[in-house]
Amino acid sequence: MGTFDGRTTLNLSANSPEDSVIFTIDLPKGQMPSARFELEEREKEMIQKEATGLRYSGRAEAGKIVQLYGDTASSGPIWWRLFGIDRIMPRHAQDGPAKPCLASPYSG
Repeated sequence: MGTFDGRTTLNLSANSPEDSVIFTIDLPKGQMPSARFELEEREKEMIQKEATGLRYSGRAEAGKIVQLYGDTASSGPIWWRLFGIDRIMPRHAQDGPAKPCLASPYSG
């Protein structure tokens, strides 16, 4: 799922088995103009933030987190296969269809 400030990613890491790996992905600032889906203003603000994953940065839980960058809406399942991801958790927009996104414990 989109990392934004890392709140959900931190919770996944804190509440997953010790051998889990949590993949989280954010759209890089430079890819905003070419994003597959139109971005809402709040999403643009979050993408343009100073740093990704501030909630988990520097915490012990960060050791299980792998930060990825890209547009999952454009990449499709290649992300999942590439990293051996076994669980996908979609983030649903409050005012529209689900937007593809990614976060997963890896049981590799």
